[in-house]
Amino acid sequence: MQVIWTPNTKLQNKYIIQRSLAGGGFGKTYLAEDTRLKRLVVIKTLNEKQQEKENFSEIQQKFIQEAEALVKCQHPHIVQVYDMFEEKGLEAIVMEHIDGNDLELYVNNYNGYLPESEGLKYIDQIGQALECVHKNGLLHRDVKPSNILLRKETKQAVLIDFGLARDFQPAALKTMTGMYTEGYAPIEQYDYDKRKLIKLINVANVKPGHYTDVYALAATLYTVLTQRPPLPSYSLADSGFPLPAPQQFNDKISNKVNAAILQAMQILPENRPQTIREFRELLGLLNQPVINIPIQPSEIKVNNSETIKRVSPQFEIPIPVPVKPQPIEIPQFEIPIPIPVKPQPLEIPKLEIPVPQPKFQSFTENLGIIENNRQVLLDMIAIPGGNFFMGSPDDDKQARDEKPQHQVTVPPFYMGKYPVTQLQWQKVASLPKVKIDLNPQPSHFKGENLPVERISWLDAQEFCARLNNATGKKYRLPSEAEWEYACRAKTTTRYYFGDSITTDLANYDRKYGQTTEVGKFSPNAFGLYNMHGNVWEWCEDNWHENYDGAPKDGSAWTSLNHNTAVLRGGSWDNNPNLCRSASRNYDLFRDLRVTYIGFRVVCAVGRTL
Repeated sequence: MQVIWTPNTKLQNKYIIQRSLAGGGFGKTYLAEDTRLKRLVVIKTLNEKQQEKENFSEIQQKFIQEAEALVKCQHPHIVQVYDMFEEKGLEAIVMEHIDGNDLELYVNNYNGYLPESEGLKYIDQIGQALECVHKNGLLHRDVKPSNILLRKETKQAVLIDFGLARDFQPAALKTMTGMYTEGYAPIEQYDYDKRKLIKLINVANVKPGHYTDVYALAATLYTVLTQRPPLPSYSLADSGFPLPAPQQFNDKISNKVNAAILQAMQILPENRPQTIREFRELLGLLNQPVINIPIQPSEIKVNNSETIKRVSPQFEIPIPVPVKPQPIEIPQFEIPIPIPVKPQPLEIPKLEIPVPQPKFQSFTENLGIIENNRQVLLDMIAIPGGNFFMGSPDDDKQARDEKPQHQVTVPPFYMGKYPVTQLQWQKVASLPKVKIDLNPQPSHFKGENLPVERISWLDAQEFCARLNNATGKKYRLPSEAEWEYACRAKTTTRYYFGDSITTDLANYDRKYGQTTEVGKFSPNAFGLYNMHGNVWEWCEDNWHENYDGAPKDGSAWTSLNHNTAVLRGGSWDNNPNLCRSASRNYDLFRDLRVTYIGFRVVCAVGRTL
């Protein structure tokens, strides 16, 4: 029988439930009033899904361990535990209520990139909290922006959710039970059997350590400063593709911080800083001491019998580590000696520091103004050229029309950061007609930031034609090769984030019942969103049943003269197999309009800009 607490439910004769707050994979939290102490608290229990499992008692014992872990770690940047009780067979933890938003929401709503100094402040505070965690023999194992709250008044960061925290016993742990958050979990948190499948690097026997939380803290800093989570470590290890540098997305990040993040997010644990303190040193944060401040020492009852006693920790101010000054190298100049016969002017060479410049950069197209003086923008991402293997290998049994796998060389181009949205469509549809009329509001699911759907291949061509006339550039649909190359972003896995997919990573299999807003899920390494699921995307190519004779230069394959065009990416309505990077589909009629087909545009490099 599930235990669910509704508003006004009274627990232990002193806690009154106000409302449900949130739910995760294991826990559920409620906002409640402590009627005796006249304060708001948060009460956490196991959610309904966990309550239904056969091994509920075992799961609940691990839940009790979360309270024990929190009690051990008293620190101003760690959420406090006030009490623990059992109600109708369900254990509950009573914690302090922190008035404020989580760091993920704060960063997402920030106007522009968060200043590096502010991001480092939060990371330093959580780093100090983690040092307290590690000192008490624990690993947190789930550090991420959504598990960091910012107090409303002081903007102090507080680490929450110790549901995955465990005692750290290096000799005893081979795997960490496979619980993790994609993007923030290092390779050692993946299942042992899954790690054995990686061929390019031997990570089968990597073990957890303090460097496990170092990786997650660095990944959190990556997200805070770039507004995008890093690619999953498993995908990087499996593909051999390096982690994109955070400076690639935010050029305001300093070289020191950029290098520290990349160092702390190395795949092999031995290549990372081994402790939080070492990572803080790389970031230049050791001038701020770690201070463990006792917070209302008390006793907490576990299982209504065993008592855990809080011990007031001592202030611990580490001695600053002296930094050895580095010698400054002064370049030597060679001054030519004048020839006596024909005196030459003395030329002193100038010292020039070359600054690498990208061949081309992402840009934003201003599509114009709409009501309330709002600008409609189209973000175009620079996709570097390169070689890749298009399609699926012969031994892939799920592959349908994706063979033979063949190497393709793709020139650089620009691609839309998102599928074309309904707002962008409405604006371009208002431009002068080129060949056919366009419905300004064709979509079944309504929303400005939802992808436009019920768009035919012919509609998409008219959109590009009108956009070209208005901008002087040459926008078009991507070739099928360009689409797959951009989607993969140098990966070779089934999806750009690995060989498995969940509805936390993409919109598919009717999980959300319709299209979702563009940008809802994590981008790939090129910075493109929603390449898997949401809406199928039209390509320029005619449909061919296989890749026999396919172009190898990245161009569109239009050799067959029929009314069938290629679709890529899968949709909100499809199973995960159809959402793979290599998956192909087609439609028999280029003028068909359905609720699961949209598109995104590309723009060629050079002559078009």
